[in-house]
Amino acid sequence: MIAEATGATEEAAIAALHEVIDSRENRRIDNRRRNPKTGLAVPSTEEYVEAMRQVVLSEPQRAMLTALSLSGEDGLTDARMAYAAGYKTRTSANRSFIAAGNLIGEYLSLDTGTNEISGDPEGAAHLGYRNEPGNEGDQGHWILYAEVREAVRLAL
Repeated sequence: MIAEATGATEEAAIAALHEVIDSRENRRIDNRRRNPKTGLAVPSTEEYVEAMRQVVLSEPQRAMLTALSLSGEDGLTDARMAYAAGYKTRTSANRSFIAAGNLIGEYLSLDTGTNEISGDPEGAAHLGYRNEPGNEGDQGHWILYAEVREAVRLAL
């Protein structure tokens, strides 16, 4: 259950329910930390758990998120992400990762668009960030936010 409210009339009960939900949403937004690498507000583990239990993620998306959560702060390259999810190309894996982030971001009412600070694509920035490339030609590793890693372990 997300919220409960009562009122003298049906309309009053609905209005009270909207107030409870709006208050809950505002409290959550106010409590989000700001990630210095992305500049974005990061939802709590509880918010991510709720979203992951409500949105429909494909099996490859679940596999990719699980692999990324197990990789911890080291993250995964595009190629390893694709392999973990069973995709033949890195492009397919990235599209799927972005789509998963968009689903979760939409559920949590997060802002969408390319991240201005890191340049990470929409969706992906809702789940994590790409670290600095190690050498020329390297795009860096995708790293899930700590909150997302924990939520994956709890929800998937």
